[in-house]
Amino acid sequence: MTFSQQKSSKDYASLGQKVYQYVSDRSLLQLTKDIFQNGFPLFRRFVALYFDKNFDKKYNVDTCGSIHLHELTIPDKGNIESASIYDPAPAQTVRKLFSYLPSDLNNYTIIDFGSGKGRVMFVAAEYPFRKIVGVEFASDLHEVAVDNISKYKNSKQKCSDIESVCADAMKYEIPEDNCIFYFFAPFKQDVLQSVIDNIKQSYQKAPRNMWILYITDPVTHPTAFEIIRNSGIFTQVRAEYFPFEIAQRDKLYYEIYKTN
Repeated sequence: MTFSQQKSSKDYASLGQKVYQYVSDRSLLQLTKDIFQNGFPLFRRFVALYFDKNFDKKYNVDTCGSIHLHELTIPDKGNIESASIYDPAPAQTVRKLFSYLPSDLNNYTIIDFGSGKGRVMFVAAEYPFRKIVGVEFASDLHEVAVDNISKYKNSKQKCSDIESVCADAMKYEIPEDNCIFYFFAPFKQDVLQSVIDNIKQSYQKAPRNMWILYITDPVTHPTAFEIIRNSGIFTQVRAEYFPFEIAQRDKLYYEIYKTN
């Protein structure tokens, strides 16, 4: 039984699931009429989910929905208090971030910490990365990602080496490759500190090119970027809010770093 089947049988009552069902049953025109009177923030939330649904339909995957931790199966609950809900970034937002990366992507492995159902992995597959890895500690989200990998269809796919790993981010062993690390505010400062420490240790053993792409909603997920800056191996190369995009649920901010 897939996670999608499981969640339908558990009668989840989270707002995210209710909104997802609401969006799934309506056209964009109906959504616009239904929610315009409720204000622009809610309008953006629903329209974002509409675009998410279209992404899944186009590529034959299931990456939609906001899912709270209490709805998930997490084998190692040691860091559960430091984790965030599953809520994937809009595909176009990720593509915008990727536009700032170096041109020789075939020399890089990209690693998405807190990869969930794999949305970023499938956007990354449109680029010529050497390998794509998602690290997710919720086993049911990981299982959906594995199923998505087997079903994913995209005529523009440029990387076919895609892997989802079910693991605690703090225990994940950093590969000895040129790496790009992607974070969409997946956990709090304690876990981020541990992950950055692991990255630093790996770099010190084998110096190589590394990048960090970090997205956050600074209002609800303020992040101590000094953890990255104080690592001693990364230099900030770009930092700003994303341009307005209707598919974004909230105003998102990003910072990009690369090794010295």
